Amino acid sequence: MLCEFEARHAINGLDLTDQRHLPMTQEQIADATGLTTVHVNRTLLVLEQDGLVQRDRRGLIVTDWEGLRRAADFDGAYLHQAA
Repeated sequence: MLCEFEARHAINGLDLTDQRHLPMTQEQIADATGLTTVHVNRTLLVLEQDGLVQRDRRGLIVTDWEGLRRAADFDGAYLHQAA
């Protein structure tokens, strides 16, 4: 979901190298993905330990979009846009 979010921003001309604050709670991510908040919390913890994201009280900051894309094995081809 996070990779698709960034791919859609790139389609609109936003720079892929920028750090972006995502004002999403773990509960909102869980609702959007159909996962439990516990699973989302554990997944975000691993992503944080790998240096791909930072978490704060206001949401999530993705610090390494390319690394996140590789970790997720994300291919935005299904969006029918270069992503």
